[in-house]
Amino acid sequence: MEENFLDTIRHRLKNPVVAGGLVMAVVVLIALIFPSEIKLLLGLSSDERIGIATGKPLPKYTGRDIREIRMVPEEVKLFTEDQKEKIRQRILDAAGSIDVNPDVLDPWLQLGLYKKVIGDFEGARDAWEYASLIRPQNVVSFKNLGELYWRYMPDFLKAETNLRIAIANEPKLIDSYITLSEVYRYSYKEKADSADDILLEGLANNPESRDLVAYIAYYYKETGDKENAIKYFRELRQIEPANEDVIKELQKLGAQ
Repeated sequence: MEENFLDTIRHRLKNPVVAGGLVMAVVVLIALIFPSEIKLLLGLSSDERIGIATGKPLPKYTGRDIREIRMVPEEVKLFTEDQKEKIRQRILDAAGSIDVNPDVLDPWLQLGLYKKVIGDFEGARDAWEYASLIRPQNVVSFKNLGELYWRYMPDFLKAETNLRIAIANEPKLIDSYITLSEVYRYSYKEKADSADDILLEGLANNPESRDLVAYIAYYYKETGDKENAIKYFRELRQIEPANEDVIKELQKLGAQ
């Protein structure tokens, strides 16, 4: 398990865009087979409504038709016809739930997820932007928008803004720090110097996170900062004294 995790860290550092696309495809395939498990991953139960009705009218939804299904051939080429039909049905199911009660977070998240995977990035954006509007304290829609504005609808300021909100809403979710660091490092060149700052901020908020220490160590190794790479590999070795990969990395760096 440790070895696989370190391999994942290395791969993500080297090719985050490809890795992100593969992860999204896997998530959707799992969602088709295990929808209840995906809801648990999001922190939602199948019948949970987030928040209590305030009596105030909901903001008007101004996005594209929630029932519109725009499949981009390049994005769905790996799906079977059966899988594509299931995705269509998931979109219609989410739309039906929204018709019954638009003041529920989960259907908006699901609608955006399935529109995203078929290549309808605008439709995904509209669903997640509305989810963020009605549930400004949630994490998932802001994290998803950060990824969307980074990888698929490039607007790095919007990506940063949404990821910052995700971090503020849930400082313990380390993936938000990692994603924002990658935005800075690979795309938002004006803020490239902030790539390690956000990782260190994440570590300050999650001092017990072994995964974040590992990511930071490999980040510094990949960017040629030998001194900090040694520092964080040593921290990682304190957490896992018998981890052979960490020992080898320290040896490569000329440290013990």
